[in-house]
Amino acid sequence: MGSQYVRGYTAPMTNFDRIASFYQSHIEHISISVDSIVGATTEAADAAAAAIFEERKLIVCGLGVDSAPATLLSELLRNGLRADRPALPTIELISRFATPREGSVNWLSQQLTVLGQPQDMAIIFATELDAADVDFILNAINKRSISVFWIGATGPQGHLYFDRCDPKVSLSLYHSVAICLADLIEIAMFGPMEEYP
Repeated sequence: MGSQYVRGYTAPMTNFDRIASFYQSHIEHISISVDSIVGATTEAADAAAAAIFEERKLIVCGLGVDSAPATLLSELLRNGLRADRPALPTIELISRFATPREGSVNWLSQQLTVLGQPQDMAIIFATELDAADVDFILNAINKRSISVFWIGATGPQGHLYFDRCDPKVSLSLYHSVAICLADLIEIAMFGPMEEYP
């Protein structure tokens, strides 16, 4: 029996097709975004290292799905990517349970107001936040004169945001950014270390 062709019918994607498509899109977005990623992560790493050198707090924030890359960044700063070195101090303001969003945004703003001091640095993973949420958190940041770098949202001061991107791809890119950021902060603090072979 030969195969039959039905006009307008598209075969469903296989698991291989889905995964291959995801990685292809990931690679395409990295290749067109590398300049902005390098510029933004360099800016954030320099500010974070300056805050640590000046004995200010480095506060890493993430709510809901953003708690994963925030935790990744914080753990990499604490435990290091390479050889033994002292842990870098971070304060985590992370909540996996971000529903209702208004409540978690309020919690984050309150914590920043209580803990933040002038010249502290906050790195906020914010892919799930809308403009009103960013403004609400920004109010707390401005009250305490905290420097801020947004990942996944646009805002005043530094930010890195991938627009027009499949949500799965943007999530993977923000995890990659957390790794790059940890690497650059580590280099800024301790200098280049021996690379892996």
